[in-house]
Amino acid sequence: TSSPFMPLFRLTACLLILAGINGCKSGLMPAPALFDEGGVTPFEQVAPENQSNQVGVLYVTNCLPSGLQSLEGHQGFYTDERDFVLRLGEATVQLGPDSMTWEELQQASLKGDSIPASLSGIEEFGVLWSSIPNPDLSYDPEFIPEASREPAEQFVKVLDQQMTGGKKQVFIYVHGFKTAIQSTFKVTAELRHFFGYEGAFVAYLWPSENELSAYNEDKDHAKFSVRSFRQFLEFVAEETQAEEINLIAHSAGSPIVVQTLRQMRLMSNQLDPSAMQEQSKVGRVVLAAPDMDLGEFINASMDGWFQVADYVNIYTSPVDKALEYSEEKWEDTRLGSVTEATTVERTALSRESLATIELGNLDTGFLGHGYFKSNPEVSSDVLLAMKFGLTPEQRGLMRGQRKDNAAFWVFPEDYTLRIQQIGRDLYGAESNNPESPE
Repeated sequence: TSSPFMPLFRLTACLLILAGINGCKSGLMPAPALFDEGGVTPFEQVAPENQSNQVGVLYVTNCLPSGLQSLEGHQGFYTDERDFVLRLGEATVQLGPDSMTWEELQQASLKGDSIPASLSGIEEFGVLWSSIPNPDLSYDPEFIPEASREPAEQFVKVLDQQMTGGKKQVFIYVHGFKTAIQSTFKVTAELRHFFGYEGAFVAYLWPSENELSAYNEDKDHAKFSVRSFRQFLEFVAEETQAEEINLIAHSAGSPIVVQTLRQMRLMSNQLDPSAMQEQSKVGRVVLAAPDMDLGEFINASMDGWFQVADYVNIYTSPVDKALEYSEEKWEDTRLGSVTEATTVERTALSRESLATIELGNLDTGFLGHGYFKSNPEVSSDVLLAMKFGLTPEQRGLMRGQRKDNAAFWVFPEDYTLRIQQIGRDLYGAESNNPESPE
């Protein structure tokens, strides 16, 4: 007979797994294989003002402030309580020890040395005026709150300054379950670092209780946060110089993105997809290990959520232990664990502007949930998709060979060799190395 303690043990183990990347690791992510194996570097064109181990990232949050003025504690400046308004600010993440120089950071990043990453500063600008609700709590597009514009102006100034490079791009990271603010800032800073400091990077902090037992509560907080996220996207599109807004969501953060774009599509259903994209400025979307009911995703697809974006990439894995637990709990198929698809599902998961990438036998670690940053091949694909806007075929992926996954894209065995050449073409590695062959 089984022990009466086994269900509790199993639940605790599964919640530990579901926490995924949001656990105790605090070091810099491995370099994408595009750089680690390809002989190219993302740091050639970094502006002098960004050449330090202090990485600035903007943030927006619908969490209530804690009133604390210290970085100590799992939340620090913010609680896990919801708020109806958005607050804007900027955080600084330090990569490496205080004494680490820019040259040392570059070398250590690409060599895979252990580099600590820690939150070293945070400054709140204030409340985003356009997020203040109408006093009677009704929808009124003509309502204009009487509030200071200064926090928004300060945020816009920093964001516009960060948008270096060719196209003015914004990258917004949406975290998953059980995430302290330090972890979200760290991931956003890592992305900015390996994207070569081109574009503005923003962390969206939605209320996470940062407790293993609070999975249900976090899922409810995520649903609550959809409207706030929509307000923020509308603000960035209307009030900044951004030409393109790109979204990277992990795990339980993925439904926030999908449902936000669904709302935007329904609110502007008189527009055709091209006009919708021009209005929203949403470019590329990545859903990594999405903890979302597949049926709910198909419903959102029928409402045209994907038409708000230029291109969507969804990453799935057959060995994601976190989503195995989620499927068992909710008794449904999770979007991030789909590896076989029915005809209806294939229609939703494979479109001209949407690709589903199955990880197959790639090494995703013991937990198998944080692969978008822990696996150098997957992080390379995310970078190529998000920064350069390459299609799966241009990124070296190939179609699945099985009948049940032919609609999906997969990583070929020679993927590393493929991205080596792609990296040289994109970053001009040959021109930077006179000894490299023609």
